[in-house]
Amino acid sequence: MSATPGGLPRRPLGRSGIEASILGFGTGDNAGLMVLGTPAERQRAVDVAIDSGMNYFDTSPDYGRGRAEENLGRALKGKRNRVLVTSKVEVMPADRHRMARKVVASVDESLRRLGMDHIDVLMIHNAPRLENDWERSTWTPFVADDYLCEGGAFEGVAQVIAAGKARLGGIACEDAEPAGLAPVVAHPAVSVLNIWLNMLNPSSLLEQTAGRVNGPADYRGMAGMAAAHGVAISGFRAMGGGALMSAAARNFTRHPLAGGGFTRNADEYRREVELALRLVERLGIGSTDEMAAKAYRFNITDPRITTTVAGYSELSHLESAIRASVQGPLPADEMALILSAWRELFATT
Repeated sequence: MSATPGGLPRRPLGRSGIEASILGFGTGDNAGLMVLGTPAERQRAVDVAIDSGMNYFDTSPDYGRGRAEENLGRALKGKRNRVLVTSKVEVMPADRHRMARKVVASVDESLRRLGMDHIDVLMIHNAPRLENDWERSTWTPFVADDYLCEGGAFEGVAQVIAAGKARLGGIACEDAEPAGLAPVVAHPAVSVLNIWLNMLNPSSLLEQTAGRVNGPADYRGMAGMAAAHGVAISGFRAMGGGALMSAAARNFTRHPLAGGGFTRNADEYRREVELALRLVERLGIGSTDEMAAKAYRFNITDPRITTTVAGYSELSHLESAIRASVQGPLPADEMALILSAWRELFATT
């Protein structure tokens, strides 16, 4: 592990030979800064991030319907050689019979919005599962054949990499099933995985057992699969979409810039906060400052995690994440206590 002097340490991005900062910069609607913040706020946050040694920036055409890519590109102008940029492609049901072409076209559109000639990581945003649903109105999960077939998503990734428009490929695994990931994780198109990871749902770090997970989604075994094949892991949703901070504050309020699914569905957000409250009370976390320090350090403690990508609604959130992350991993006994509490609350054997 290397580091910029006094800044964020970096870890190898899998087998790629590239290093990424242990803390990354997310640009999604959920936090909202890079979609709804003012140009000055966005620029200041990006500058502070880069000055801290942060070099991993994650975006998507889905965030703000392209605005996040546009805004990130503007904020990175003149700084492109100091950062890694990850973007994604969402394959819609209408693209079912032209998946590779959709990947190529989507990357071209992302590059135009970003004002760049290449991205560093291209992720397929369609999560791997055992079943898909082509009747959905939005992007659907993929089964293995959707990635692997002739004209499939991985063929598009290979074309983009061969054209020099991306350096690496990967998969975003929100709502993925470990059994769906297993047939595709070893493919050459997969160098990086986005995997849901936070104190409320650390299941990806745990090995699969016969037991059930009650409440959070079950990603058990996914970190082990990635590590076994030299695939980097970008853990995301470090604050549980805000639920962990709301639980620490003992309220259900979201930041004015926060958007995404939790803002559209208040009942779903309340459910997540109620789950998080159980964990907060079990661990005796008494403030949002304590939560931020513990949560960000938790996400970088397992050495299989290269970077943890968080979204920020304002500059103070970013600064808090940086302060926590430069402290490094949690002590082993504290990490074990969190995992033990999670098992007691949410896992059955």
